[in-house]
Amino acid sequence: MNIDEFNTMAIVYKAPGQANGKIIEATSAGAWQDGAQALSNDNAHSFAKTLEHVVGNDNNIKFLAYNNAPPGVPNINTKSNSKGYSIKF
Repeated sequence: MNIDEFNTMAIVYKAPGQANGKIIEATSAGAWQDGAQALSNDNAHSFAKTLEHVVGNDNNIKFLAYNNAPPGVPNINTKSNSKGYSIKF
């Protein structure tokens, strides 16, 4: 078996209020697929496992992502939302 058989580029998009998100592979542009399980389930989810130190609690955090409209905060009224990240070296 060739290592290239496992080397696939993909993008995951998780909209507000969705647990599973949508996934698209580089070889199938425009063919978004529903995620099979919630992104919070890192046991058998490749994206969740990859992001476990980004979205979970970790005493050795090296990455911080932010949004000025966090979940559970109602009625934020802005003309745009801020999103970004910080990487600690």
